Amino acid sequence: MRIFSKTNFYTPHKNNVFNTKKNEKSGQTLPVQDSVSFGAKRKERNYETILTNIPKLPCACCGTIMIPEKSFEKELVKDYDAPGGEILKQLKKYEPRMHKTEKEIVRNLYKLSKRYPDAKLDELFTKKYNVHLVKVMNKQFKILEKIDKTYPELSEESQKQLNQTVTKAQNILIYEDKNIKDKRKRIIRDFYELYKTRPEKAVFYRILQEAGKLPSSENDIDAYFVKYFDVNSKQLVKKLLEPSKSTIEHTRSQYENGKDHYSNYLVLCRRCNGKRNTTPYKKFIAQNPKMPENTQKYINAVIEYLNKHYVYGLEHYPQQIKATLAEMTEGEVILDISKYKPKWRQG
Repeated sequence: MRIFSKTNFYTPHKNNVFNTKKNEKSGQTLPVQDSVSFGAKRKERNYETILTNIPKLPCACCGTIMIPEKSFEKELVKDYDAPGGEILKQLKKYEPRMHKTEKEIVRNLYKLSKRYPDAKLDELFTKKYNVHLVKVMNKQFKILEKIDKTYPELSEESQKQLNQTVTKAQNILIYEDKNIKDKRKRIIRDFYELYKTRPEKAVFYRILQEAGKLPSSENDIDAYFVKYFDVNSKQLVKKLLEPSKSTIEHTRSQYENGKDHYSNYLVLCRRCNGKRNTTPYKKFIAQNPKMPENTQKYINAVIEYLNKHYVYGLEHYPQQIKATLAEMTEGEVILDISKYKPKWRQG
């Protein structure tokens, strides 16, 4: 009979055989903790590190094949002082898992490394800072100019406050030092305050939507180059890869008293996890319409793994996350778990 601890979790080796050792007193052969580790820094393996290290796991939100958490437990490249071109070659293996903007950054830097073969990665990154700054400012001012007009629906006071907010945004972009961070976030927050406090909600909602189009480092390579102009090579590698890192998302957020329990765990890439924050799932799915399809791809990958590997304690994960998602999305996400046919009997 196999004996399992309630606090440790076991997964079989490739041939579904557990590591064993003989008890000196009884002579009985018992399983011991699997020597195949996910490399987590935590003292004990847990459900989180198992889920975030399933191979080729797609993000349940955007569908990107994520980089396992264990990859970040060690240095991502061999030598950060090496020429940038050498580092970029090492990043090639991660490129298929990067988000679109990060992929474009890597390709831009790789082309630049051909011209400057001795330059370090951070030196390559700052080579064209001024070019990207001009481009991103042009984009920003076009959006602000579109907002800065007369709206017949607005009262005189609301129009005055709108003009003041646009002028403040322009001053932030023109006069503030480049080392000052979160300019875009502060500008959008000012427009949100107008939407929240002024009576003409419909007009200010349209204005807020337009302000949301200001270029971001998540979706615009010019904004990316400008935002991270002062990072070193090691930091830059992390910036490029961490958005694709596997992270645990609480389906019912902790803000909503969501439990730290696998029945409430979904795995999202760090970028999507950050976007969700405390957004209700109905609204989050409306913002990410491909999420139901990508969540099915996610659970398919989890099921494929659990059908091959016995993970003590996760026996009912597919059923339980299906129930949680159905509840939290009010029936918009109903997972098909019919392929869940593990080789061991469910208790």
